[in-house]
Amino acid sequence: MARPGGNPNFMAVRYTDTTAATHKLQSNADEHAKAVYHALLTAIRDGEIDHAADGNDKALWRAWLNANGHFTQRKRPWSKKSFNRMLSRLRARGLLAP
Repeated sequence: MARPGGNPNFMAVRYTDTTAATHKLQSNADEHAKAVYHALLTAIRDGEIDHAADGNDKALWRAWLNANGHFTQRKRPWSKKSFNRMLSRLRARGLLAP
């Protein structure tokens, strides 16, 4: 007996192929990371972001992104962890500009 409130069609969806959906989610995340990285590069090039004297550039970048409305894909402010994960995604997929 299935538990109350569970999916009555659980077996029908359990073994479906999710490759296409996974690929779409990953490509959306890649596109968002590239857009955020491009916004950062443009701001640095235009002088909107000054380099920190103490080498804490990532904190300045996160603050600039949050202040200018470039939030995470889920519309949340950038945290240290989410920003580092975004940079790791770009590095792993070879999407960082030289």
